[in-house]
Amino acid sequence: MQKFYFLLFLIFFHLCLASYDYYTYERIENTLLEWQDTFGTEVHPSTLYSGFGIIYNLQTIGYSSQDSLPIYAVKLSDNVEKRESEPKVLILGQCHAEEIYGVEIALDLVDWLLHPIEHSAYYLSIYEIMENSEIWIVPTY
Repeated sequence: MQKFYFLLFLIFFHLCLASYDYYTYERIENTLLEWQDTFGTEVHPSTLYSGFGIIYNLQTIGYSSQDSLPIYAVKLSDNVEKRESEPKVLILGQCHAEEIYGVEIALDLVDWLLHPIEHSAYYLSIYEIMENSEIWIVPTY
């Protein structure tokens, strides 16, 4: 199992290095809001997530001390509207300004969980994560 997580980390890290188009705050906000419009109001359109409720919820958990920018948290689960007795995982992306990979990896992880069909080799793992846990991701704070 540790090999799987290490391999998953290397894949995410490689994908981040391959792209020189890093996320800016504006791009982070636009991406999160777009995902909220697509996945946060209706049941996921993929048949791979059949039986799931709404799987994405974007919340503002605070504001930055400089410029009062919203700090967002994403909740991902098989039904974000229900409070279930599931293990909870918190992933914090970027904390300091020069830690760019944390944001890239955090947002790539959200993308993987929202688009399982594009990562069919990992579908069973993605499905189990979504069905059996509650994932909270804070891309930048």
